[in-house]
Amino acid sequence: MLRYGDGELRIIANKEPEKVFKVTSRTLIASDEEKNIQDETCYLPLQHDVQAYPAATMAPSSATWNELLMEENVTVSSAAKLGERLKMTGNPEMADFGNAMHSFLSADIPETSKVNRIAMAKGLLERWGVAESIVPEEMLKASDRLNQFIKDHYPTSKVLREWPITLQNDQNQFMNGWIDLLLELPNGFVIIDHKSYPAQMP
Repeated sequence: MLRYGDGELRIIANKEPEKVFKVTSRTLIASDEEKNIQDETCYLPLQHDVQAYPAATMAPSSATWNELLMEENVTVSSAAKLGERLKMTGNPEMADFGNAMHSFLSADIPETSKVNRIAMAKGLLERWGVAESIVPEEMLKASDRLNQFIKDHYPTSKVLREWPITLQNDQNQFMNGWIDLLLELPNGFVIIDHKSYPAQMP
């Protein structure tokens, strides 16, 4: 316990002798020089309008073509439906299911054993919390369809999965992203953006 009075500070603790300290205080008065400084008129600089700059980075998926400042629009050259809709049960969170499927399509190697492929698919579904909505074999089916489509239409292509890209527009904004599937051909490239959720065909 602390007590202050009559110029003394007393410290009282359980089972300890009381301790008393003498306290000396004095009033501080500013010097004449400091008073003069305080009495002077102070001027603040005028506030100028702050110039607005565009954001340093942008998300390509949320940008419009005007924001990208592209000279030419890009159109979907073809939309392919790879078989019937996958068999699902319940009402899963489609974003989570899409992330699980997307991860599997980016990492699956059809030439590996079916046991290993199913194990990877099962693990992804469990980690994304959608294991009760689809069996792993359906994910293998989707991957096989996609790979067969590439073999049928672009047999000589080099397949590059989740290929990183960077774009800088005329306003010096940077956009970073990944292409789901980039096929390298002798005469150019093919960009594949695969979708696994129920939606209208583009």
